Amino acid sequence: MNKAPVLRARWQNLAPREKLLTAVAAAVVAAALAWLVALGPALTTLRTANEQHRALDAQLRQMLSLQAQAQVLKNQPKQNYAEGLRLLELSLQQRLGTTARLQVVGERATITLSGTAPDALAQ
Repeated sequence: MNKAPVLRARWQNLAPREKLLTAVAAAVVAAALAWLVALGPALTTLRTANEQHRALDAQLRQMLSLQAQAQVLKNQPKQNYAEGLRLLELSLQQRLGTTARLQVVGERATITLSGTAPDALAQ
């Protein structure tokens, strides 16, 4: 089942022009394969690297900002239940006005929004 001697014999029987054309065709196929597998994706990565770097830097800045906010919140003194409820109500009134309604049952607070502007809610 070894096909190497058969292929070698067939190669020897080819005319010089056929050998040249076969070699050129093999080189073209090898070059196309190298482009598709190795060079094309690498060049695409190089072209988009700066854009991805800027996006990741922006993401990192946002994450560091959120980390700093979380650290500030973590370092605040603990509030008791009544003070926490008062601060929650005050925050809702200041940021959302009359579009938010707070309902407290036990230790569970439910906020109902109606007609709240997306920008106000995002804040």
